[in-house]
Amino acid sequence: MLSRAEPVPARRPAKIALAVVGVAAYLILVYLAQTLGPNQSEFPIWATELWNYAFAAVAMLLTYVVTSRVKRPLPQLPTGAHALGRLVMVLLLTGVLIVLFYLAVITRWPPFFAVVIFDYKAAAGLGLPPDVTNAFANVVPGGLVLTLILVYVSLRYVRRFGAVGFHLKPLDWLLGLGLIALAMLVHVMEGPILGISPTLSAIVPVTLWGVPLFFLQLLVNGLQEETLFRGYVLPQLQALLRQPVAAMLVMIVLFDLAHLPLLLLYYHLPAWPTTVQALFPVQPTGLVFGYAYWRSRSVVPGILLHTYTSLWAFPYL
Repeated sequence: MLSRAEPVPARRPAKIALAVVGVAAYLILVYLAQTLGPNQSEFPIWATELWNYAFAAVAMLLTYVVTSRVKRPLPQLPTGAHALGRLVMVLLLTGVLIVLFYLAVITRWPPFFAVVIFDYKAAAGLGLPPDVTNAFANVVPGGLVLTLILVYVSLRYVRRFGAVGFHLKPLDWLLGLGLIALAMLVHVMEGPILGISPTLSAIVPVTLWGVPLFFLQLLVNGLQEETLFRGYVLPQLQALLRQPVAAMLVMIVLFDLAHLPLLLLYYHLPAWPTTVQALFPVQPTGLVFGYAYWRSRSVVPGILLHTYTSLWAFPYL
């Protein structure tokens, strides 16, 4: 058993140089996709991604400081062909479920769409605002089902809540809220730098309806993705690869690939640059989520930040 949270191994000059080269290659790729690829207006610009790396660096520093005294073991997961096969099976199941979900949304599959219409009418009858109505309508027919399946699978293979990372100590809330506050600050500061003028509602909830909206988004986004990718996939990769950095990078690629159905099927982004971008293991958000779990051994900070960024700081996704 590990006696304390182990940080990513000490940075050596070669590793620092490799990280710089990787980040530079990623930024060049995004720049080329923006300038040379089709459908240019929908693809993120390299300047925004560079800004996101600055956010990631500060967020990781904050995480390091807050978790300096954390003493929690990493889940002791099995190794070998059986564990690898189980991980592949879970990832394939995840991909199939996500594709089916977005196909149902796009094609308005009758049973799915009937539930959505019912939810819309029920939410409208309660006088809920549009954002909350949309979130509510998406939770019941598909999002909640995905969450239940993926959280169940993660808990089944990691065995218990504490091991998968459902810690609710003050430190977990402090780190999560601190990362959210940092994301708010960065979102405000990026305006004059990138020429963006975000409204207040794009940064924080301007009414009390933000509370149920946050909870609904947590159910269909932060909870399922952080539990699966940080609570199960990352420690399982660590057990298989026995290299924290390699496990982190592979996890980030898998995490980004899981978003391809959303980007390709729903947002209709160009396939080649979007897919190649997802294969780069140095995405800023994946680094923040992975490092927050690695240092705290808790999925709670990631769940809070993930949910917030999905609602009010979308550039960080």
